[in-house]
Amino acid sequence: MSKVRATRATDDRRVIVRINEDGLIEYYVGSGVQLFIVDEGVPSDRVYRWSGVATHEEIDQIMGDDPIGHRFDDSENARKLGQRLN
Repeated sequence: MSKVRATRATDDRRVIVRINEDGLIEYYVGSGVQLFIVDEGVPSDRVYRWSGVATHEEIDQIMGDDPIGHRFDDSENARKLGQRLN
């Protein structure tokens, strides 16, 4: 299966989990979404609601016009993901 091109959403119900150049994870959450992070390593305080909100334009800019891959496509990232999940 091949990748598809990103389609522009008309609302802000999108979440981006971005791995930046330094390997750090960044979260970009549209205003129409709640993101909860569950950390099993902290049993007494394990659920955290992300409070940052990204604008529609920020999310569009980050995604750009790049094709959107998925777990079963033929890209390098899909192969790496498949290896981690199997």
